[in-house]
Amino acid sequence: MIMRLFDYFYKKVSFAGAVAIFTTTWSLIASFYGFYFVLSVVNFTVEELLYFLTILTACTVMAIFLHLSHFGLFHKWGFSGFTRSIRLINKYFDRGYIFSNYKRIENQTVEEVFSVLNSLSVNNLFIAITYTALVIIVMAVVTYFRFREFDRVLFTIIGGVFASLIIGYCTSLITEYFTGPYKVRLQQILFQRSIHVRTRNILSFKIKSIFILFLVLSSMIILMILIRHSEKALFQIIMFIFLSLITVGLLIFLIINTISVSLSSINHAAKNLASGGAGMFFPPFSDKEFMIFSDNYNRAVLEINEIRADLERKISKRTEELSAAYEHVNKLYRQIQTDLNLAKRIQKRIMPENLDGIEGLNLAIHYYPMADIGGDIYDIFQLRPGHIRIFLADAIGHGIQAALITMIIKGEYEKVKNIKSIQALLEIINSSFIDVYYTLNAFFSCILMDVDLHKRKIRYASAGHPDQIHVCNNTIEILRHTGRLIGIKEDTRYEIVEKNIYENDKILLFTDGLFEQFNDREEGFTERHILELVKKRMSSPIYDLHNTIIAAMKEFLGENYEQSICDDITMIGIEIKENS
Repeated sequence: MIMRLFDYFYKKVSFAGAVAIFTTTWSLIASFYGFYFVLSVVNFTVEELLYFLTILTACTVMAIFLHLSHFGLFHKWGFSGFTRSIRLINKYFDRGYIFSNYKRIENQTVEEVFSVLNSLSVNNLFIAITYTALVIIVMAVVTYFRFREFDRVLFTIIGGVFASLIIGYCTSLITEYFTGPYKVRLQQILFQRSIHVRTRNILSFKIKSIFILFLVLSSMIILMILIRHSEKALFQIIMFIFLSLITVGLLIFLIINTISVSLSSINHAAKNLASGGAGMFFPPFSDKEFMIFSDNYNRAVLEINEIRADLERKISKRTEELSAAYEHVNKLYRQIQTDLNLAKRIQKRIMPENLDGIEGLNLAIHYYPMADIGGDIYDIFQLRPGHIRIFLADAIGHGIQAALITMIIKGEYEKVKNIKSIQALLEIINSSFIDVYYTLNAFFSCILMDVDLHKRKIRYASAGHPDQIHVCNNTIEILRHTGRLIGIKEDTRYEIVEKNIYENDKILLFTDGLFEQFNDREEGFTERHILELVKKRMSSPIYDLHNTIIAAMKEFLGENYEQSICDDITMIGIEIKENS
């Protein structure tokens, strides 16, 4: 809001004139602050008070007019200020000329404009004190000739000096507040031209804090004197308190704003450095602490940029080598991708394709490897009429390693798949993995199930496989594992479980990839979700139940579920047909 108002006066008057408008507005408040000092120690009659106040107002208005004229109040009418430095600022800041045309302006001119802008706060301070001193002199002379009392003249001078301290200090702060962003922009232009400039520090936060404490203490003393003089009107006391709050509040606001803007500039410079930019920090204000920090920080930044440039040169020297290496790796990648595609086709061929010839069962199968190839494998075939054998295995791991293990599993299973006893079949495969593939550290979980449609029974053995689901007469039964993983321990025995089956019974066989998926909120799709879905849709056909579970999992993972899959997924849905 304040900066918008400043921009308005900047466009209507001039840059230095806009600065003067804000600083002289404060002078008017500060002059009445000095007036209250005189009022607190000198007893005036109403007539004397009005006279003193009239003269003070007239002198202050005249001083403000001279101050504004000094800084280019009439710039638009051809008079840009009393001094060359003010005229230079108003000329090159007219409608932002120096920033829109800086490429055509010589280095020396930009340096000179920056120098006078950097000194503007000090110059404004001295000009404000000078015009305030003129007001004090006039007030002292008028007071002497009007009252002929030396003590009144003395207190008028002391009050004027007190007011001039406040005026000068706040004039410097306010000037810095408005010129800070423009100084930074000029420093950036000079830095781009490899011109280093140093700014002078004027005050430190320690001195500013001491001045505020001095002002607060002085205000308390004046207020105490006003209260002790009972003849002072309550309105005068309240007015003094109000002016004191405005004064102290403005000073605190300016200090806090100085810190806030400077820290924001430091943060911006650090982000710029981190993103690969120059990262230089140009302090908008001339506080000692930020000036020291700026010198040390910029030295470090220049060293970092030098190291970065040296690193870029080294990287450039290695570009050809890296390009050649990349081309070699890319060639290898294309070869690997060709091999993976072949492996994918091979793995697809070893899975059973035509299951329509299996009578008595409705089958729904979902096979989705996490990568092009996966670590899940299944087999379904008719051992003899009315007797179907189903095998589902999950090799430990993912990708190529797991896929190679599935090839071994398939080869070993094919050797013994026609053995009548599923217990003996699993024990033979386990022994084979222990004896032949022990050094590969290859092991897997599996479930082997025989569905006997004539006797209406199922027999299964599970080697470390997750619990499976059997829906029988609208009741959910859990098919738990009956032994260790294949390839873990020699002489492992696998228990066979036998259960009755009925028409429309449904069996869900799946690998752990179905319930070990996580969405982007790290929430898991668990066995509990699967059981709840089965409870709701247990009376539905196996195709509908099967599709409901898969759809629910995809919805849980979100739109990008294909990228969220973290394990191979296989699910086999089995339904006992009627009259089978």
